[in-house]
Amino acid sequence: GAGSTTTAGGVTAPTENQACASAALSAFASAAGVEKPAPEKRGPPPEAIKRDGTSMHQYYNNWDSFDVDGELERLDEEATEQQRREREERQAEKDRILDELALKPDGDRSRTSKARPRVKIAVRASGRRVAPVDLAEPKRKEANGYFAEGRFREAIAMYSSALDLLEKYEPPSAPSRERAPDAIGDAARSEGESAASRGDCAGDESEALQLKTTLLANRAAALLKLEEWRHVIDDCTEALRFDPKHCKAMMRRGFAYARQKIWAKAARDLELAVRWDPGDKKAAAELQMARRMLQEQVKEARDRARRVMLDPTREPTMPARRLTVRVQRGGLQSGGGYGAPPTA
Repeated sequence: GAGSTTTAGGVTAPTENQACASAALSAFASAAGVEKPAPEKRGPPPEAIKRDGTSMHQYYNNWDSFDVDGELERLDEEATEQQRREREERQAEKDRILDELALKPDGDRSRTSKARPRVKIAVRASGRRVAPVDLAEPKRKEANGYFAEGRFREAIAMYSSALDLLEKYEPPSAPSRERAPDAIGDAARSEGESAASRGDCAGDESEALQLKTTLLANRAAALLKLEEWRHVIDDCTEALRFDPKHCKAMMRRGFAYARQKIWAKAARDLELAVRWDPGDKKAAAELQMARRMLQEQVKEARDRARRVMLDPTREPTMPARRLTVRVQRGGLQSGGGYGAPPTA
């Protein structure tokens, strides 16, 4: 070409004009602050992939002899070992940070406590030991959460679990009047000594009884949502055995009786619930309905009895029995001796 020359070996070399142009461009780039890109480094050419010389028959035989379960087990063991190492490294890093934070003035970097970081420790204010009520209270809160979410079966299961912890608590029974005062005093002293030996005070027992009553009433509410009327009545009756004036238990039992159309018992329970809580509009409305249904039930029973009694085609339920009466005259009786008792 016009700007290049060809050497004897056939290689094209730049001419003087091309060299000058290249030098001018380099000078302009350096003056403008543009760096000349570095030439790209190329690595050694990749080696050619060698062709597998294994025969097809041997290839399939190798796959048949491959232990897949063993290989999976080995991979699982490697993953477990890797997780263990990572866990140990994280724990070591936490220990190192705690050691740095626990630096003492004398240069001792030992940890001041063996407690794990970010662990909540519940410290009891009183000196008593853990009572069943302390274990049942968290279950009650968890069950209340299930109830609020509409998970009634889970709530019933959690209420039942809490009640199992309080199974030994029973309502206190009043001492009989026929017992002598000395016997009553001895029983009270022995009961006080046993309570002192257990380490539970009277407040703990009253708290447990109150919690058990609440659990029974709450489980009855969950059963009421599931329309388990008989179980509602059982739980409410048990709650009323612990607290005869528990308004919610009385009201829920009245609801269950009303759903079973036992109007007399429903009206009785709802009347007490409204008397104890006059502001409960739902109980008042249910009481009015129970009274109205009870009146209709009584009216229907009377009408049915009147129709049965006035039915001319009605057959007697008991067959009539013909009696033979013999009259005694002057001490003589037909068919019998003198002075024999009359026969019918």
